[in-house]
Amino acid sequence: MRIRTKSYLAAIVMFGLSLPLWARTNSVPLQVDHTLTIGNEQLTPGQYSLKANDGDNQLRIVRNGDGKTVATVPVEWIELAQKARQSEVLMREDRIVQIEFDGKTKAIEIR
Repeated sequence: MRIRTKSYLAAIVMFGLSLPLWARTNSVPLQVDHTLTIGNEQLTPGQYSLKANDGDNQLRIVRNGDGKTVATVPVEWIELAQKARQSEVLMREDRIVQIEFDGKTKAIEIR
């Protein structure tokens, strides 16, 4: 009986540890030509990847040259009326306000 309990417990622990692996990372490339604002952060010219895990309320901004996360911005997931045809970064003036992901019915809105 004890062996079964330990086996079940081990299986539950392994299942719990594997849950983060199931979350899909959504990523959009971004070429910045002039200074942009995203949340409270300023992005200087360069190439970046904007990355968000499904259901996570944080957007990571990763510099492509060295793979360093340069900022983390709080976001909110919103429902779209239909699937996005392509990944898009939507801006208002020089501020990033929304990111849509190819084939997804959810997008993120920058807080």
